[in-house]
Amino acid sequence: DGKGLRDYAWFDDNGNDEPHPVGQKRGNAWGLYDMHGNVDEWCLDSFDASFYGRSAADDPVNLDRTRLQRVRRGGSYSDEADECRSAYRYSAEPNRGFDNLGFRVVLVK
Repeated sequence: DGKGLRDYAWFDDNGNDEPHPVGQKRGNAWGLYDMHGNVDEWCLDSFDASFYGRSAADDPVNLDRTRLQRVRRGGSYSDEADECRSAYRYSAEPNRGFDNLGFRVVLVK
């Protein structure tokens, strides 16, 4: 239902249909913020709905550039709570723009 998610993410229940500045919600167990919701994460992988069923279990990467669609993950301010997981994948064409799509940047100290 998204009750616990409200503390960590902006999604359709609390996102007001717009992106928010990072760091306003609680960090996860590793001290990372905004890993779910707010904006979808634009990924390097090509999208193939059956890829994970036939690939290695650890860190599979799909670089098949014959496929036009790329992977989006993590959910956004306009997605339902169950779509705000890193395992939930969307697809999009890389030549299109979206208000709810971006990058998640990490600084390692």
